[in-house]
Amino acid sequence: VLWKAPFRLELAPQKYTNEGSGNNRDYTITSATFDHIDITFCYTTLVAGDVVIPENDPVFSKAEWIKNQSDYTLRLYLKKTGMFYGWSAEYNNAGQLVFSFLNPAKISAADNIYGYRLDEVVIAIDVGHGGKDVGAVGSNKNYSESVLNLVLAKKLKAELESLGASVYMTRYDNNTNPSSDERMKLLRDVKADYCIAIHRNAVNSSKPQGFISYHFNAFSANAAKLVYKATEAAKLYKKDKWYGTKWHYFYTARQTDCPVVLTENGFITNTAEESV
Repeated sequence: VLWKAPFRLELAPQKYTNEGSGNNRDYTITSATFDHIDITFCYTTLVAGDVVIPENDPVFSKAEWIKNQSDYTLRLYLKKTGMFYGWSAEYNNAGQLVFSFLNPAKISAADNIYGYRLDEVVIAIDVGHGGKDVGAVGSNKNYSESVLNLVLAKKLKAELESLGASVYMTRYDNNTNPSSDERMKLLRDVKADYCIAIHRNAVNSSKPQGFISYHFNAFSANAAKLVYKATEAAKLYKKDKWYGTKWHYFYTARQTDCPVVLTENGFITNTAEESV
């Protein structure tokens, strides 16, 4: 086992729609209520030393060790409820388990249509499908989901770069299809502040329509809501039962390094939305 020190990480306290199992589970949140992070080290019987949080730390205010019946929990208190941006863990060359936490991205006010610039922000765009995996196909076989995803991704990249952001995409052409692990390796390598995955929806009917933004982690929920609200305001898609912000266990969305939002940009099987 690569993980020599098994652990669990939880954002708490946080209530979810349905903490069940299988297809019945739904970890959608009404609002972010978590005010601390618990890292429980399984089977640990002894801890030593204090965890010191610098006064100027942008995420955490203090920390404490909590002794459980059979293990220990490191509790990290947030400076502000719900304000958490991502984490990762890996072993260093000395064999030590190192946790890293993402700081909030810095933006600056600007005189443009958005009111800000993104000069110090790094954004990863996961362009869905590619290569032999064309994704869904609508009425026009030449414009599969794979092709349309890339078209939208390039437009988004250009707009974000015009605001000063550093933007990286998981693919730049329609001939390649990186594996799921390769896609997420990019996210980690560039140390992204935010990741958005671009897809198109499809069903066996031409009627369904609408835009959906998905999240998995509770700290990504607000980002998913903001993406949906901005898209809704642009009136690109009509509201149907297939719209809104939802929870799902998509592989991309499960990454913890930064907030991740997976978007289904309309139904390629709906002629009107196919061309949006």
